[in-house]
Amino acid sequence: ASVTEGGISYTQPGRYCQTYLTSEGCDSTLCVVINAVPAPALDTFIRIVIGPGQAPVLSLPGGFATYQWSPADHLSCSDCAAPVFTPPSPAPDSLSYSVTVTNAAGCSSVVTYRVRMLPPCDPANVRMPNAFSPDGDGVNDLFRPVAQEGLEVILSLEIYNRWGEKVYAGSGPNAGWDGRIDGKDAAVDTYIYLLEVACDGEKGKRSGEVNLLR
Repeated sequence: ASVTEGGISYTQPGRYCQTYLTSEGCDSTLCVVINAVPAPALDTFIRIVIGPGQAPVLSLPGGFATYQWSPADHLSCSDCAAPVFTPPSPAPDSLSYSVTVTNAAGCSSVVTYRVRMLPPCDPANVRMPNAFSPDGDGVNDLFRPVAQEGLEVILSLEIYNRWGEKVYAGSGPNAGWDGRIDGKDAAVDTYIYLLEVACDGEKGKRSGEVNLLR
């Protein structure tokens, strides 16, 4: 930012003096004091994740002179510090808002607010790879659910060979098969997985195939 006084532009805070000579030969000195006023100290990006039916408050610190939200769609107010967000129906994956916050000195900061809306809980929403290669190269060595931010809770994972024999069983969100059976490399083949998922307190199962590659 800059301040212009007497045809001179100042970009740094400080005391600046300029001497002027009148037509009668007298001089006069004009001093200008420039003070830096900081903009509101706020996080420039805020992200929240909500589930179906939730109506969160998009809150910012209070005490500033003005707040201006854009767009104002689905917000309870466009000029307050903490509007209530009511998701539209049907809800998109996410919506973004920008809010301009101005302090008493007239300095502003812009904050971006992104609201991520999760779909209803469903075991089918859990993404499972259709192949993995446990060859020790550090890439795709483990068969497990793809990391997600949905409402589904992973309870257990079981793996069966083509003859229906269980070759792996694990529980909890970190369950994953490393492609070994009793400490030995499993054969390159197609295996069946059974995944148990909790949704809103109820358990659900899904199954599918995974190809072991080397």
